Amino acid sequence: MGVVLPDELAWVLDLIGVNRPNVNEARAAVVAALMGTTADTTGTAYFLEAQSEA
Repeated sequence: MGVVLPDELAWVLDLIGVNRPNVNEARAAVVAALMGTTADTTGTAYFLEAQSEA
């Protein structure tokens, strides 16, 4: 379950200098899974892996 700060709290934290991303982790996980599936389907993951080894 993702934790999303209310806008008012995020604003106060920003005001006092606390840098915390206000991201819905559950949605970010879904996007990451979709990107991984797309990379597997297109072969992009292999391309990026080969580039990092070179």
